[in-house]
Amino acid sequence: AAVDWFAVARHRPGIEEVAKPMVMVGLLFQVALVGRGGVAVLLAAAIAASLVGDVLLLPRFDMFIGGLAAFLVGHLLYVLVFLQLDLSAVAFAIGGVAMLAVGATIGRRIVTSVEGALAVAVGLYVAVLGVMVAVAAATTTPAIAVGAAIFAASDAVLGWNRFVRPLAHGRLATHVPYHMGQAFIVFGVVGT
Repeated sequence: AAVDWFAVARHRPGIEEVAKPMVMVGLLFQVALVGRGGVAVLLAAAIAASLVGDVLLLPRFDMFIGGLAAFLVGHLLYVLVFLQLDLSAVAFAIGGVAMLAVGATIGRRIVTSVEGALAVAVGLYVAVLGVMVAVAAATTTPAIAVGAAIFAASDAVLGWNRFVRPLAHGRLATHVPYHMGQAFIVFGVVGT
C-alpha cells in the first residue's frame, strides 16, 4: 500500500498499476491463509470484486462505470459477509442514522453533481455503500465498523474529487483510506 501511495503522490502511473492491485492480492492471500468456511469465500469474492474495480479505475483505463459496478458488487458481498457475523440491532440503527446523515449531505451533493443515467448509478452506489457501512457498524467487531467507515470516506473523497470539485491530492486522499479501510475489514473478519 505504501508503494502505491508513493506512486500516486509522485505521479508514477507505472508503479501504481502494479502496486494498487497488489494490495488486494495481498489481502486475498491473507484470507486464503487464515480464513475459514463460507465467510472466507464471500470475503475473498468481495476482495476480488474490489480488485477488478481497482484495475478498471486505474488512470490508464479510467472505466468509471465498470469500476463502480465492480465495487457495488463488492459492497453487496461485504454485506453478506457481515450478515454471517454476530450483529447488534442498536449498533445497526446508529450506523444507519449516521449513514443517512452522510448520504443526505455529502452523498446528495455528489449525486446532484452528476447527470442522467450516471446519476442513477452513483445514487444506487451511495445507497448500497450506506447499507454496507450500517451493517458493518452492527457487527460486534470494531475493526470492521471502522474499516467500512474509512472505506466510505475514501469513496466520498473520490466522488467529490471527480464530480463536485477537484481536491488537492484527491487521488492520494482516496487511496490511503481505501487501503486502510479494506485492511481493517479483512483483518476484522478473519480475526473473528
